[in-house]
Parts: sequence; C-alpha cells; structure tokens
Amino acid sequence: MELKGLEESSIKARDSYNKARSACVRLTGDAAIARFKEVVQNFPDLAPAREKLRALELAKLKNMTGWGRFVANMKTSMMLGKITAMVSADPVRAMSLCEDLLALNLENPKVLDQLARAGLIADAPFVAVEALGLLRRFDPKYPKLAERLEHARNRAERDSGGKKRDETNEAVIQQLIDGSVHDAGQAGILIERFQKELHANDSIDVRKRLAEAYMIAGRYEEAHTAFREVAERMGAMDPVIDKAIERAYIAQIDESLNILRANPAAYENGEEQIADLEQHRAAYCLRKAQERCKMYPKDAMLHYELGELYFEAGRYQEAMEEFRMSGRSLRREAESRFYIGRCLYLTDDKERGLKVMDEYVKNLEAGRVRLTFQYALADYHLAEGNAARWLELMREIVLLSPRFQDAAARVRAYEEEHPETVVIEEVKKDENDDIF
Repeated sequence: MELKGLEESSIKARDSYNKARSACVRLTGDAAIARFKEVVQNFPDLAPAREKLRALELAKLKNMTGWGRFVANMKTSMMLGKITAMVSADPVRAMSLCEDLLALNLENPKVLDQLARAGLIADAPFVAVEALGLLRRFDPKYPKLAERLEHARNRAERDSGGKKRDETNEAVIQQLIDGSVHDAGQAGILIERFQKELHANDSIDVRKRLAEAYMIAGRYEEAHTAFREVAERMGAMDPVIDKAIERAYIAQIDESLNILRANPAAYENGEEQIADLEQHRAAYCLRKAQERCKMYPKDAMLHYELGELYFEAGRYQEAMEEFRMSGRSLRREAESRFYIGRCLYLTDDKERGLKVMDEYVKNLEAGRVRLTFQYALADYHLAEGNAARWLELMREIVLLSPRFQDAAARVRAYEEEHPETVVIEEVKKDENDDIF
C-alpha cells in the first residue's frame, strides 16, 4: 500500500474525498471529523484525506473538555484489547478501529502505538510514520519511539522506491525486526519458531533473531550466549553484534541491580554490592567501547560513543579527543562540538566553553538530543549569573517541547519571581504568531 495524492487515486476515492470536503463547508467539529474519518477508513492511502482529518482532530484537541477526554478514555479502555488482538490477524480492520478512537481524542499514545503496528503489518509504513510522529509530539519519552520511527521511515522510503515485502505470514517476525514486540508471550512464540528453524537452517540470521527474542523475553543470559555464538560464527568482529553482546550482558547486570536496589537491607552488604556492580558496569562499557574504536579507528560513531562514556566518567580531556575524532563526520559534527564545549566549560575554560556551546546548539536538529544539550547549556549560563540567556534558552525549549523535563515549571517559577519578564514574552509571542 502506497500513499497517494488525488491524481493517483481511484475515481471512487476522489469522489468520496470531494463529497466530504463539500459537506464540510457547512459542517464543523465532530461532524466534519466523522466525514473525513470515513474517507480515511475506506481509503487509508489517500494523503489529502489523512492530512485533513488530522488537522481537524488537532483543532478539536485545543477545545476539548475534561468530560470529552474521560469519555474517550473509557471507550479506549473498552476497545484497546480488541484492537491489540486484531493487529496481526487483520491489520487493516485494526487501523479502522484506531481511527474511531482517535476521532474522539487524537492525543492517545496507546492507540497511536497500535495504529503504527497495524500500519507496518498492513504494508502501509506511511501510516506508522504518521502515527509515530504524532506519538512523538504527545509523548516523546514513549519506549523505543526514535528507533521505531526511524524504521518506519526507512520502510516507507524503500516502498516508495518499489521495494516491498510480503508480510502476510511473517507478521510477528516483522514486529520483532521493527522492534515492536514487547511482551514475553509473543517473544516465546518466536523463540519456539526460531529454535525449530535452526534444525533445518542453522544460519547466522536465524540465530540473530533468536537472540533478540531472548532479549525481549527477559532471558538475558541465553541472549548473551546466542549473540556470542553469532560472533564466533561470523569470525571477524562486527561492531553491531559486539554491541548486542554488550547489551545482553548489561541487561543481566541491570536485572541484578534492580533486585538489590528494591531492598538492599535484605542482602548481605547490599549497598556495597550495588556500588561494586555499578562500577563493574561502567568499566565494562568503557572497555568494550575502547576495543571497538581500536578495531575500527575511522568509525566516527564509535568515537562519539566512547567520548560520551569518558564524559560521564568525568574524564574530559580524553572525551575531547574522541569528540574531535567524531566531529570529522558531518553527521555528528554539531553534537561533538557541543560536547567539546561542555568539556571546556567543566575544565575551567568556562568562557570558551560557553561560546562553543552557544555556537553549535543552534546547529542541532530539533529533537531530544538538542533539548537535552540546550537544557544543560541554559543551566551553565545560570551558574555564571546570566539569567537572561538562561530564560531565553528555557523558553525556546518549552516552545519546542512543552513537556520536556521541568523546563516549563522552572520558567513559570522564574516569571512569578520576575513578573517584568512576562511582558517581554508576550511581545515575543505577538511578533512570532505565525509560528503557532
């Protein structure tokens, strides 16, 4: 299924869209949403209809009452289980039911999640891209959101170039590849299947999938063993598999840490065990990153990851060396230069560090990385007594992502203490009205 414009669509689809558009000259609110929802349900690949429906639903959100949200949440709780069970067996029908719930309240992460899953299985990755984009807007911390959105975009790009996959009998396996299998039940089905496949086809690809299924099922020790077996069969070191081995091993450590942290007093020297495990975890991650950089010295991403670990460990000079290496790649230049600025600031070259960070933060793409860096930069300015710059950076964060950490609350608290700044903000909003 490919996303189509009006010109590429069938006569029936165009006629349905035009009738809805004509009807909406006299209809507003829920009535208009209902007309375009019907078009989307019948022709999910019709781009103008999807755009119009989402615009109407977003407009509805602005005036939505608490009662309206309550009703929408009640209907979601009644229908979500049915939709979840239907996604693999009948993804197109599941997409239609998701639209019914989104028409009530678009800001519904669980329904957007299921819509994205259904879109991928129905060979309509553009639906997943749209749903995950909205999910990022409403809940940017949703689990595995960035990876899933990137995968959906890649799928959509491949499909638009004519390369499609037949997923009719591979729904659950495709979910594993997509990173959208989250529960142990589905993972158990995959484990059983892959174990049987190994007897007939003992391939590296099947072993990789088996290892990933073990991870999802929380069987980290088996995952670690399976990934190591993949590495041995491949012969040469592969950084992707090496990271997977590390991920499985770290998951085992984190599992132990979570048990200890829940009730340290129940274990002999519980606090000491926690400290030892945390130290071992950090040392292991650092050693693995160093090994990968030594093996692949020209890989900018590996240098960037090692630089982050040095930075977290407070080893700023070593971190700067790694970020200088990773900064040679255009893909990581801005992030690397910003990190160098942080290192300079934290090694008492504060003026130069702030200058570097201010220069490169504006070159970062809007997203969680930029927000995290900008938040840190704002606090560095505040520590140096530059409250005006702090407020400017924090207000920009709130505009980009109102729910990011405690930025909005801190801005409000500052404005309450300094009411004269609110006037400045109001003028700015008037001047930039077209942004909103």
